[in-house]
Amino acid sequence: NVNAVNDPFDFTSNPLDVNEGSSNNLITPSILGVSDADDAASQLTYTVMFEPSAGTLRLSGAALTAGQTFTQQDVIDGNLTYDHGGGDTGGDSVALQLADGLEDGVTAVDLELTINVNPVNDEQVLQLNSPLTVEEGAGAVIDNSLLLTTDNDSAPASLVYTLTNAPANGQLELTTNPGVPVSQFTQDDIDNNRLIYVHDGSETTSDSFEFSVDDGVGSNSTGTFSINIDPLKDPFVLSASPLTVDEGSLANTIDTSVINASDPDETPDHLVYTMVAEPLYGTLRLSGTSLAVGQTFTQQDVLDGRLSYDHDGSESGSVIISL
Repeated sequence: NVNAVNDPFDFTSNPLDVNEGSSNNLITPSILGVSDADDAASQLTYTVMFEPSAGTLRLSGAALTAGQTFTQQDVIDGNLTYDHGGGDTGGDSVALQLADGLEDGVTAVDLELTINVNPVNDEQVLQLNSPLTVEEGAGAVIDNSLLLTTDNDSAPASLVYTLTNAPANGQLELTTNPGVPVSQFTQDDIDNNRLIYVHDGSETTSDSFEFSVDDGVGSNSTGTFSINIDPLKDPFVLSASPLTVDEGSLANTIDTSVINASDPDETPDHLVYTMVAEPLYGTLRLSGTSLAVGQTFTQQDVLDGRLSYDHDGSESGSVIISL
């Protein structure tokens, strides 16, 4: 009589090489293989002791968690796969326990499936690009609540913005070198509130700049950053000089050498004069019609030559018109 002796496992294990973020990586018998003269492949059972930390082990597409099992036959049939979760993890592993399917007293074997993860460049992602609001002639910080690019495998200092079209009504500066325009800056500059936009004080209500941002590998990202300018009310400038006329003369044109108002915020037709006292020795006329107290004319009327003065012929030395 020959007493049967349980034969030991013949076990093969090699690392699984996958790319960062890849899915459906097939685990073949050359990576995870076992044979046993006493048992069929369907009787050789693996139990997941600890799940992979950076990905997912799957059996026929379904995720395997701790305590669940698969067989060597599943491996042979191509049912076992691994998905990497992305990110720069460097590697991963799965803790398994292998046992045969017969009650022959053989102790289960602990083993580890090693997974090598090949890094793949993660392109930068432009996550935030929101408008800045700044007062006319002032400066304001562009922080990461307005402009933010992230990259899983690059530090903020490695994410470089390059201007492809500079602002037209101001300039970008770094607080480390005030007054000097810059054409490049980093996400680290933005994160640390070093990037500012300075408006040039012009009568403009908007500005913008176009940019590309890159981690130095692969393709770049592009965008347009918008800037809203809050205008300030500028005071108007008024100049007045005497008008000299002949006694009794009519239709003496009052032009800009006599009265002139300017305002960078307004057009001449919005600069309005109101008569508060009439001339004592003549008549002020707009397009030939006399003007009385409370009536108005504009700077545009002066520019267009529509304002004139008629003297009444009296022996007056001067006349004052109050506006």
